[in-house]
Amino acid sequence: MYQPQIEFSRYGPYEVHLGHYFGLPAICLGDDNEKGAMGFRAVVTSRVEFQGRVKATQLVNRWWSRLVLGQITQTGGTGGSFWLDADPYPDTLVDVIQMPGSTHPPAAASTLSDRPCLTIQNSSLASINDQFKTYYMFRPYGDDNIWVTLGRVEWNWFGNALLTGIDSWSIDSWTLTSSGVTGPDFAKTTEFPYWEEAY
Repeated sequence: MYQPQIEFSRYGPYEVHLGHYFGLPAICLGDDNEKGAMGFRAVVTSRVEFQGRVKATQLVNRWWSRLVLGQITQTGGTGGSFWLDADPYPDTLVDVIQMPGSTHPPAAASTLSDRPCLTIQNSSLASINDQFKTYYMFRPYGDDNIWVTLGRVEWNWFGNALLTGIDSWSIDSWTLTSSGVTGPDFAKTTEFPYWEEAY
């Protein structure tokens, strides 16, 4: 069975920061200007008779914890399972077509940019650990055709923060004690994304 070709490239460097999420203090992958946020793209090339659409479907396995008021521990996430983050992920749905008058094969670039965060106001300790699986999928034009997976991107990040000042609503009162980013790593696969819940 024919499959379009896919070429993966990453942006970077990636870096965890203390910043803001909708105006609230937060641990984030990337700063408030999205510098250091996750970013990568896939270029999909097909045949003239197999023009269609490409998208990214993203799953997340999330764990977070906050120590509130110095005595109450709040935890949350996906319970160790991968849940749907977005399908398609915003701005990744593009048409793989041959431009009029072109002799080049149908091709398109699907770019993903993501800045996950955990808000930390009213806390004294905060931690987050995210694992992501991003599936690049292709569907030829036609009502009877289905989405097929071309490749999977895996990437992870974590951050731990400590309140070292007085005001938990001020990002200047927080210290990032440890953090890290792994990936993004790409592999060609036909594995179909599976989830039972949406995050």
